[in-house]
Order: sequence, then C-alpha cells, then structure tokens
Amino acid sequence: LATVQFLDSWNAYLDPLVFLSNWRLRTLPLALNQFISEEGTQYNLIMAACCLSVLPVFIVFLSGQKFFIKGLVTGSVKG
Repeated sequence: LATVQFLDSWNAYLDPLVFLSNWRLRTLPLALNQFISEEGTQYNLIMAACCLSVLPVFIVFLSGQKFFIKGLVTGSVKG
C-alpha cells in the first residue's frame, strides 16, 4: 500500500497543476511538460529527465520488494 501511495503522489499531475502557483513546488510530470513548446519538443531532454525520475521509484521498490512480492503471493493463494 505504501508503494502504491508513493507512486500516486509521485505521478500527480492535475492536483499540482491546479493548486500550486510556485514553479519550485511542481511535481516531475509538470516539470517534464516544460520541455514541450510551440517550437518543438526536446525529446532528448525528456528522455534524460524520465530516466532520472525513475530512479527514486526504483529505489523505493527495491527497498520494499520483499513485502511487495509477499503481498502479491498471499493474495493469490487460495485456501
């Protein structure tokens, strides 16, 4: 549950877009949107930022991998 909640807040797009006015408090999806403009899309910068934004999620998953797999297996066993 903690992993899913972390991912939900990490990937938040609409709520920060509506409620935050300070650009320093924006989430990563909003920051990635800054690389898209009328002149063109900077795909190289978007891909680099995406690779860096996946690292904290990967670290959270690795730290709780044992509990995540245990929860999946416990819920799938009949009996």
